[in-house]
Amino acid sequence: MFRLWCLTGRATIAVGDRDMMERAHTELTPAAEELVGAGSGLLTLRPVSHHLSTLAAALGRHRR
Repeated sequence: MFRLWCLTGRATIAVGDRDMMERAHTELTPAAEELVGAGSGLLTLRPVSHHLSTLAAALGRHRR
């Protein structure tokens, strides 16, 4: 589930959709300490904290 929110967050930054950036940030916050990827280990999307920081920067604020 969190990997989809990470991908959604990246897409919303690309298109500038602030409302969805906020939603993605909210949904990802509980998983801030997790590493996101496919269960097989073949795909890693970096730590959720990286995505939260990227979203926070795009929203013009510091990560909480």
